[in-house]
Amino acid sequence: MNLFGRVMVWAALVLLPSTVWSQDLSAEQVKGFVGVMEEFRPFFERYAEDADDDGDPASTAKLVTDWAHEFKCSSDMLTVLEKHGFDQDSWPVVAARVSQAYMAVKFGEHGQDALGQMRRAVMEIEGNRDISAEDKAQMLAQMKENMAVMEKTLSAPAADQDAVREFIPQLDAVFGWSD
Repeated sequence: MNLFGRVMVWAALVLLPSTVWSQDLSAEQVKGFVGVMEEFRPFFERYAEDADDDGDPASTAKLVTDWAHEFKCSSDMLTVLEKHGFDQDSWPVVAARVSQAYMAVKFGEHGQDALGQMRRAVMEIEGNRDISAEDKAQMLAQMKENMAVMEKTLSAPAADQDAVREFIPQLDAVFGWSD
């Protein structure tokens, strides 16, 4: 997954607030998401070229936060959103749900396997007497944070996952996913 894809998934799953939406995602919303993301890419790539991102979560978080703040202040963002049927309120909700559903589809059963492996690793770390208490606490905190993100991803509603399935090739391109 390329930097743009990593950043957008990270933002959708971690930075955006959890929201409750009673309606299922529609094909039109997913199509609009793809359109917005295709138009956002050049804005982000221009910004990222000048940014110092070494790929670690803290650096990526800062890049996303800085870019989102700068871009949010521009009229270009609202123009792109409106062109694809969104406003500043609906966009974050739809973006988060599409991203979550897409990742749940892509991870599928492998995600459950990875989650199980993470749980076993936590138990091994907890039981390892050769790791200092400080290192152990840090390792466990990171592992539990990763598990929480994976659990959130895999909990995408089935209807949302169904809505994104027909757009998998376009979403793969948006997120830079290659099998």
